[in-house]
Amino acid sequence: MLADVKGVALEPKKAAPTGNMVVLPACSGSQTAHIFKEGKHGLFTYWLLRKLKETKGEVTLGELQEHLAQYVDYTATNRLNLSGQQPTLQVSPTLSRNWRAIPLR
Repeated sequence: MLADVKGVALEPKKAAPTGNMVVLPACSGSQTAHIFKEGKHGLFTYWLLRKLKETKGEVTLGELQEHLAQYVDYTATNRLNLSGQQPTLQVSPTLSRNWRAIPLR
């Protein structure tokens, strides 16, 4: 069972991003980042790469965040019968108003 879990049990430091930074953690500090054997990656990485491949990188941070929020947790709980895994988002105050529209390219 532990071979299917990524990461270690550490309480992350509570520090807000600064400057022009957006942080997309794979899960909250109290959750586990799961392996997706079928996808040959972790769940977060699988869905991140899939969206980037489908869009050829032509995606905004908002679209990417919505995609990850929808598919990562759904796959963990409904397809793999594992505990929930909700990717989180941390945005610096500088970008707090317009981060959703920022393109990755």
